[in-house]
Amino acid sequence: MKKIYLLVLLSSWSLFGFSQASVRILEKNSEKPLVGATASLVSLSSKEQEFAISDGNGTIHVGLDLPILIEVRHLGYAILRDTIVQLNQSFSLTSIANRLEEVVVTGQFTPQSIDESVHTVKSISRQRIEAQGAIDLADVLSNNLNITLTPNKGDGRTSISMLGLDGQYVKILVDGVPFPSVDGNGNNVDITQLNLNSIERIEIVEGPMAVNYGANAFAGVINLITRSGVSNSVSIQEETVGSEYGFKQGRHIQSVSLGHEFKNGLTLLTDFQRNDFRGFRNGFQGEDHAENDGRRGYDWHPKLQYAGNLSLSYTTDFLRAKYRFSIFDQTLDQYSRVVFPDEHPSSGIRNPFALDDRNETERFIHNLSLTGRIRNVNYNLVTAYATVEQEQLTVRSRILTGTEEETVNGATSTLKSLTTRGNFTNLINHRMIDTEVGFEYTYESADGATIDEGTQSIDNLAGFVSLEVTPVKQLTIRPGLRTIYNSLYGAPLIYSTNIKYQAPSNIEVRASYGRSYRTPNITELFFFFVDANHNVTGNPDLNPEDGFGASLDIKKNLAFGRVTGSASLKTFYNDIQDQITLGVINENPLQFRYINVDRFKSKGLSFNSQFKWDRWLLNAGTSHIGRFNQFSEDDEDLEDFLFSQEININSTYTLKKPAISLSLFYKHTGRVEQYVLDSDSGEFVKGKTNAFDWLDFTSTWKSSKNVQVQGGVKNILNLRDIQTTSGTAGAHSAAPTSVGLTYGRSYFLRVAYNF
Repeated sequence: MKKIYLLVLLSSWSLFGFSQASVRILEKNSEKPLVGATASLVSLSSKEQEFAISDGNGTIHVGLDLPILIEVRHLGYAILRDTIVQLNQSFSLTSIANRLEEVVVTGQFTPQSIDESVHTVKSISRQRIEAQGAIDLADVLSNNLNITLTPNKGDGRTSISMLGLDGQYVKILVDGVPFPSVDGNGNNVDITQLNLNSIERIEIVEGPMAVNYGANAFAGVINLITRSGVSNSVSIQEETVGSEYGFKQGRHIQSVSLGHEFKNGLTLLTDFQRNDFRGFRNGFQGEDHAENDGRRGYDWHPKLQYAGNLSLSYTTDFLRAKYRFSIFDQTLDQYSRVVFPDEHPSSGIRNPFALDDRNETERFIHNLSLTGRIRNVNYNLVTAYATVEQEQLTVRSRILTGTEEETVNGATSTLKSLTTRGNFTNLINHRMIDTEVGFEYTYESADGATIDEGTQSIDNLAGFVSLEVTPVKQLTIRPGLRTIYNSLYGAPLIYSTNIKYQAPSNIEVRASYGRSYRTPNITELFFFFVDANHNVTGNPDLNPEDGFGASLDIKKNLAFGRVTGSASLKTFYNDIQDQITLGVINENPLQFRYINVDRFKSKGLSFNSQFKWDRWLLNAGTSHIGRFNQFSEDDEDLEDFLFSQEININSTYTLKKPAISLSLFYKHTGRVEQYVLDSDSGEFVKGKTNAFDWLDFTSTWKSSKNVQVQGGVKNILNLRDIQTTSGTAGAHSAAPTSVGLTYGRSYFLRVAYNF
């Protein structure tokens, strides 16, 4: 009897005692191991705590006394909470990819459910990106509420505005790091240069995010999250450009993604994409036209892009380290309308040529990140170094032979940026209080012919702290502070407060208030472009902008039998003092300079809903955005705000057999009004840009386990130019009477093979 008792005692000691446990984290449906799952562990007997990350086999090694409380989190999966009571247990996480609930990281202390976030976050999944046939960020954002895109067929750029504020106030991030361009670090980005081949999802946070990401995040942030898992695939996408298609016409995209997981915790990922937009002629005759009749060239200029990424990550129980290298190259050709005959005087043989402009952009980004936990403290450290070079060339093109004889170097601009960021959470081990303390250092250096004195630089150093207080289960309050050092300007304390309240009847209430303080960037301070046709200069005497933003969001989660969904109502208000803009300082000759204007405000109201029923998904919403009329301060008869409306409807239906999904994307952009000064009467008159409707249809067919075929129609309503009477004159051009929106209806076909 004593032997039996001793055996039971030893077994119990082995089960609940000091032995080291090893558990595996699996994906519920496939039973495949999940790499990079984060686990928080607490021994019920000793109260000791540990933090671990699953390795390449999904394994977590635990050195605590059994039994152990375990909480496991992984992006794209529901949080798991359970108890380890024996050795070699396995736990399965449930994917939430097909549920309305999603996991987000932008602005969060740790990855968490979108419903638990104190911020209002919108998430665009990889499935949605592919359903739209989207190649770049402009493609996928064209259908979103509260976001307006402005394409420019002259330079090929597409700019963005959010909540009535332009791209200077929208921070574009890739894995939480500002995306660099020659016009700024994360702001004023040409979003057609953001390739989506390696992107897993896109997170959008509207409203002031200055405490977390700096004052340039006043309107909000758009964070592109790269893939962490292995994807081996190759795809080809062919598109018409309007009615034009052929070897030298249309749009041709080739993509490849490769990856491998090694047994020692290493994961190697790489991807490459070629995007060849052959331009839109629209009655012009292309680059091979040799007559001087004004018909040479294109309406929308050809643009060729190459984008590649390489990442190497290493995961252990307590650390995830990742290095990512990105390269981007773009060439935009602007073919001249003027043709020089170059006729030989004696033979009469013509060898015509044209002087064409070429804009080349190169970008290199190195990114190193470390994520892990030391005792109870979570940490995330990242350092990114980027160089962006933009060069304008003039080439002598021999039209009949297709050769280039001479190249005249024009203006070259180079931006170098260094960003180092770190944040630490869970510094206070208390069930009601969580903390985040962080720092951010950015260095920007610009040089080139368009920079005053050739080279200029700006340093920024910031520290920030946030508390997340949960006095009761239903209420979360997050106050935050950010202090800034700028090498050119002093800066006040930036503050914000976010509140989330889980009201009865499945109602979520979120409110935010934050201050914004934006110092001028290098372009606004030191830009210098003066020649026979241009006179545009920066202004080193600019004042920083100061302002605040507030928003209120009420969301109701709904369920009607098999139908689940939500409906939300949001209102916002933004106020900026001393806004910086490019203004006319002299009319004859015409001269432009960056100046401070008195004030700019925007406000609005939006409604959004989403529903899922069986294999049908529906999103619908509307917004009403007002932009401040600055002239109303001088003329009481003018309206204070001019409003415009947006409506969007997205619907996807998935057939079971065959495996086909049908998607429809619609957006109405209402008339935009703006007061302009009538040069004849000297009075302010109301101009307008006409409303328009955008409609896309796509169909995706998984013909086999490895092959996916997708086709569709973009811009079904065949929009091209939108009439406007609210334009202003440019540096050497008259006010436009129409705005080039796109090149008309296009058709596309994509074939992807996964292996």
